Amino acid sequence: MVYGGPLALFQLGRLKEAGRALNLAIKHWPLVAAELLKARHRKPQGTNERYVSLGGADQAYWYWRRQGKYWAETPGALEFLRKGLPGGKWRT
Repeated sequence: MVYGGPLALFQLGRLKEAGRALNLAIKHWPLVAAELLKARHRKPQGTNERYVSLGGADQAYWYWRRQGKYWAETPGALEFLRKGLPGGKWRT
């Protein structure tokens, strides 16, 4: 849900709110953002779908497996995500 909220707000055109929500998501779960932006996705060693480490690489991987297609299918969403990372063009 933490990354789903910003995506939904982005889809609705509520960019300022989406930016704030995305900042919070990136602050607490930065590996998810990194995983969504990867060109190649590799399952982390020792990953077990039934047990996920909160904030870990395995959580990021499983989020991408289940929800990444929605980010990829939404025009501009991955660029919006990229810009929200430290060093991106915008920060709210």
